[in-house]
Amino acid sequence: MDDAYIGFRYVANLLAGRGFVFNPPARVEGVTNTGWLLFLTPLAAILGPLLASKMAGLGLLAATLGLTAIAAAPAARLGPPFTRVPALAVLAVAFHAELVGFSLLGMETALLAALVTAMLALAGRRRLGWLPALGTFAFLVHPEASLVAPLGALLAWRAGALPFRAAARTAGACVLGLAAVTLARWAYFGALLPNTFAAKPAAAATVGQNLLDFVLGPAVNVGFPFAGLFALPFLVAGWHALRRAEPLAAAFAASAVLTGIAFALYARPDWTGLARYFAPYVPAAFLLLWIGLLEAERKVLAGDRTVRFATATATVLVALGVAAVLTFFSLAEAVPFLWIGLALVWLLGVQAKRAGAATVTLAVLIAIHGIVASLGWTTRKARLEFPGYVLTSRTLVAPSIWVRDHLPAGATLATRRIGALAYWSGHPVFDYAFGLTDPEVARLIRRHGGAFTSPADPELAQLWRERAPDYILEDRDVLYGAAAATGGAPESFQVHGLEYGVIRRFRIGRGMDWVLAGRRRR
Repeated sequence: MDDAYIGFRYVANLLAGRGFVFNPPARVEGVTNTGWLLFLTPLAAILGPLLASKMAGLGLLAATLGLTAIAAAPAARLGPPFTRVPALAVLAVAFHAELVGFSLLGMETALLAALVTAMLALAGRRRLGWLPALGTFAFLVHPEASLVAPLGALLAWRAGALPFRAAARTAGACVLGLAAVTLARWAYFGALLPNTFAAKPAAAATVGQNLLDFVLGPAVNVGFPFAGLFALPFLVAGWHALRRAEPLAAAFAASAVLTGIAFALYARPDWTGLARYFAPYVPAAFLLLWIGLLEAERKVLAGDRTVRFATATATVLVALGVAAVLTFFSLAEAVPFLWIGLALVWLLGVQAKRAGAATVTLAVLIAIHGIVASLGWTTRKARLEFPGYVLTSRTLVAPSIWVRDHLPAGATLATRRIGALAYWSGHPVFDYAFGLTDPEVARLIRRHGGAFTSPADPELAQLWRERAPDYILEDRDVLYGAAAATGGAPESFQVHGLEYGVIRRFRIGRGMDWVLAGRRRR
């Protein structure tokens, strides 16, 4: 995907001796997955960044499945039917569309999933010595993951699974590791956090809307099957049940799930429309989900009055939910509410009065959903529509190579899609829209209240004139809109006093062109 190419540009410059930079020689941390890129660099020196990322992603996915089985092993101590939990967890993780997909699209997803799941596996075996090191590395791979180890230690202490001194020692070692990484970041980049945190500021309204979507089901960053009212009570029930068998494992599983949900609620909805932010935490979430579902089934079959009342209430709520969805939404719009279907299947499955039948059925259905979703991304139709042509970047490569071969060396291009263009062309890129690699743009974004949608935005005027980009490469609608906003036409228009004209068009998607405009010298 185009985001992965941003990191590959850093790796390529590092291997070329220009340092860990995007636009040499400026040291700006325009990625949040520095640990993944450094992990990838030795293999990239042999195979190149693209192939290295896919090989590493595949290997780390396999490692994550093995670690999931190990992390789920303590559930078997609860006895039948919980002995099924490791197999159910591995099945669900193996076919989780976002976890598998983004791991093979060049992102850090599989590495972070392996690190987080390794922490769970070590906690289940009561081996805490490596947790601070894993937590520190996870922090470098994606900053929010720094919460998993210290929060897990705190929850374990509160549950009586760890003495205070052991919990404090683990948390303290994690804090020292985070401090060391932060000092190294400051020494190299001159900033305490990646520039992406400034470029993509959180807003209270965004968090509030994300929370509402999480409860109702359409939460982009969390995704199926964890967004909605179905999974949450079973996650809590799973944590409560696992505490009986292995309270330390329960504490760290809860910590991982809470970290993933917190980051998903904090971040703006991802432009891909997919749940890649929560994907590294799904092994922990599936572990608790299956335990919670099996525990609820066991109590229903045992005649627990409280659970039977809750089941009856849930049945009524699901019936009302189905009626509401059918009344107010079309079939396509109802997709985020698939959790209602899960609830209905589980409630019907419980009536079979066979231990584990409903939960196993759900595991199979969720795996099928993952397969169907993954296949849906790969269709030609999906790849040629937004976000498909950016998500796969296949159609962006040829234009980027044309730019490399035909534009003057060192010419600066202003654009919003900086990844494939920068990696393949080698040209300096001015990210005027998101400011990922440009702290000055990021500061303007914080004042502006979000990314810039047009190069002609008045707030960009001074910075644009200072940078004086030689070319603009933009989506047709964006570039034509900028031309119209200044009273010009694509053949000749001005952006903040600099004159440009279209010189070439590239087809990148169905009905979508990438348009290249060059600056005209007076």
